[in-house]
Amino acid sequence: MKYDEEKLKIKTEELLNDFRNIWVNTDEFKVKASEYAKEIEDWSSDSESIASIISILSENIDGIGESEEFIRFWKLFKMKHDKVKGFRKMAIDSFEGLMKEEIEDLQKAIDPSEEKRYDRGMQRVIMQLRGMTRGLEFHGLRPQDSVIMYTITGLTIYSNMFTETIEEIIKRLNWNEEQSEELIELEQ
Repeated sequence: MKYDEEKLKIKTEELLNDFRNIWVNTDEFKVKASEYAKEIEDWSSDSESIASIISILSENIDGIGESEEFIRFWKLFKMKHDKVKGFRKMAIDSFEGLMKEEIEDLQKAIDPSEEKRYDRGMQRVIMQLRGMTRGLEFHGLRPQDSVIMYTITGLTIYSNMFTETIEEIIKRLNWNEEQSEELIELEQ
């Protein structure tokens, strides 16, 4: 299913107001309104959730379904590359293929040595990474494919194949960056 971007430009506040009105005006909840008063006042987290869903729908250029792991990847990738604007079916299909590969092959893709360069597992990983790279759309100039592939590989390894929550993944990424900075300082 393809989504028309013009139709998705509903203001989030209007959408939330409609949800609030339906929720408050339902007979079952009118009786328990006092119990839910605190939740009614705190709509900021719901606003972020709805905005996130609408954002992902508009960024999904081909309008096909994506897994929870892909959504985690997409949120993290956007944090690393702010010029990315959307993804196509090719990116999702390649991502799903990449998730079937061994983590050791991903690690080899980041730091290939001469004797491992022609390893079949690594070749499959590189093909999946190229598919993901080609399936991503960017605003303005596109970063080099090697930079995108390195980011995808790093995110995949440090997220344990996107099985962890975004908060856990961000912690691991931050820890890794701190360790890298410490190593650089020690080498100098």
